[in-house]
Amino acid sequence: MDKFVYIDESGSPILDKDYYVLSACFISHDSLDKTLDRRNQISREHFSGSEIKSSSIGGNFQRRKNVAQSLSGLDARFEVLVIKKERLAENGGFRFKKSMYKYCQRRLFQKIYRGFDNIGVIVDSFGDSEFRAGFEKYIDRHYQPTLFSSKSLTFATPTEQPLLQLSDFVAGTVRRYFNRDDDPSAFNFLKSIINNLEIWPRAVDDESIISPDEELDTLVRNHCAHVAEEYLVSNKDPVLSEAVEFLLYSSAADNAGFIFGDLILEHLQQMGLVGHERDKGWLRQSVIAPLRENGVLIAASREGYKIPENLDDLDHFVKFVSNKTIRYLERVVMMRDSIYYGTKLRHDMLVSSPELQKLLRPLAVNNG
Repeated sequence: MDKFVYIDESGSPILDKDYYVLSACFISHDSLDKTLDRRNQISREHFSGSEIKSSSIGGNFQRRKNVAQSLSGLDARFEVLVIKKERLAENGGFRFKKSMYKYCQRRLFQKIYRGFDNIGVIVDSFGDSEFRAGFEKYIDRHYQPTLFSSKSLTFATPTEQPLLQLSDFVAGTVRRYFNRDDDPSAFNFLKSIINNLEIWPRAVDDESIISPDEELDTLVRNHCAHVAEEYLVSNKDPVLSEAVEFLLYSSAADNAGFIFGDLILEHLQQMGLVGHERDKGWLRQSVIAPLRENGVLIAASREGYKIPENLDDLDHFVKFVSNKTIRYLERVVMMRDSIYYGTKLRHDMLVSSPELQKLLRPLAVNNG
């Protein structure tokens, strides 16, 4: 196996107002021994050699911060899925604990299997043996290995697989951060090893109870997100799907900011979907452009990209395009006019592009 992934959870899959967090720790085969040695060292320093467990720290924030600081140098990367359970319908299928668990794990497995062909997944034991056997079949149905891939799924306890304890601590610390149980310092230490933090489901505002001043912003936010999610349902390209999910669900997107192209590219690389030779030019041409051509609504600015959430995002995008485009078009018109008159009105250089000629005709001095 090229990669190993250790998955643990924090919180309960039962619907309430709390958060349910899944953490997946990605470790390359070459780094396994080093990471295990580091785990043992942290265990000795902070847990007297016993299990690294978030719940054993509880509200001792200083201790949690010290452990997080020790973990920040790990040669491992984490994918974290934060479920805001209050956004899920109480009368839907997720009211059943095992249904919630299966679906959330499937979302995580989708990311794991999308970018890696040879990977071993170890999941903290959940439920009885009958449920675990059924869950394995459930994952197998959705993620069949190919002739050139090797994928394994194993259930284990944190004692049997000590590296599960790293995911336990990260999941617990992230959950306490979102519940606002702790100061953000411990969470901030973990940011260096969290490759992506996805928040699901996205917020959908009830259009019937919003104020008139917020109505257009709400319509824009709901429409753009709906279009993106419709694309995810129908599209099978792993790179384009991962980029849309990152724009739609990542913590950066949840904070309503534009996301730098470098971050999107780094995420795709960390997920094993693209090589490190790819640059932002490739991202624009091979990811953002085809997504837009397929109807995904992506705004851009000097700060990066985002799924629009309000009128300000649309205005930023229009001004960004205008600042880049109008000057080029004006220069084309100036050159066209100069050539047109220099050839005694005999040659209009725009004839080679009827579409551009039609677009620029109102700007020309003599539009023929």
